[in-house]
Amino acid sequence: MSNNTIIKNKAEFELTAETFLDRIFNPVLKNNLGDIEIRTFPKGRRPEQHFCHTIKEVSDITFNLCNSGVDVYFGVNPRTGKAGKKENVHYVTAFHAEVDYGTDGHKKGSDYETYDEAIKAITKFNPQPTLINHSGGGLHCYWVLSSPVKTIEIGLKELESINKYFLNQLGGDKGTHNLDRVLRIPGTYNFKLPDNPREVRVVHTNGPVYDFDDFKAFINSEEPKRKDTNDRKKSGSIKNESSSKWDGDIEKLSVSDRIKDLNQRYEPQSKLWTQKEARFTRTSYPAAELRGIL
Repeated sequence: MSNNTIIKNKAEFELTAETFLDRIFNPVLKNNLGDIEIRTFPKGRRPEQHFCHTIKEVSDITFNLCNSGVDVYFGVNPRTGKAGKKENVHYVTAFHAEVDYGTDGHKKGSDYETYDEAIKAITKFNPQPTLINHSGGGLHCYWVLSSPVKTIEIGLKELESINKYFLNQLGGDKGTHNLDRVLRIPGTYNFKLPDNPREVRVVHTNGPVYDFDDFKAFINSEEPKRKDTNDRKKSGSIKNESSSKWDGDIEKLSVSDRIKDLNQRYEPQSKLWTQKEARFTRTSYPAAELRGIL
């Protein structure tokens, strides 16, 4: 690893990382609501996890791990029980969204081609993120709560649906809505591209801190899927009142004279057209008029 990719100024790193982490975890640590998880994914080895009860401990461990050339992540929400699964997230202190851009270092496609496009969309978004970090290949957004909420009181799926809302609205990385998500710590480096390590930088730190009530409207409010033709038929959005009520009197049909003339050509008893007539009808008469009698 080239020396110019490793953290040189420890004091500067500590100020950056600890200020960021304090904004998220201060009420958690003050009220003993859980630990901060640090996680790495060394190549060829099992993930390495550390559970810290002070922000200083986090910055010390992170500094040493990053200087060894590995990517360092933190759990967005506090952990209990010295483990980092969803069941260990008893409190939520922040919501998040990963918004990637470009193709470098990404396995999936991105909604944005450039950093400028992505940050422009985020800065226009309301509610404004409390914190934004540049991960090297994307932007990590955080909406921090003034008081952590209990997962069991709100519901895991309900809380995750708020993250999904932010992802959907911002064109974020789908599938990154989980409450046990780990993201990068500012001041460390992104080593996904071995020949081009990228520093994780703070972009925005002065956004508002929120009450949970500010986000209640986003629970289970994902964008509805576009209905297909069958769904629209079932819902009645394509409906033909005249055909269901028509008593057989051609003059009562709300169609043009051309269609009335056509209607006289088939056998009243069988109501059947020949294949030739059917083809003629489909090609010679507007579909909107045909729906009135078919």
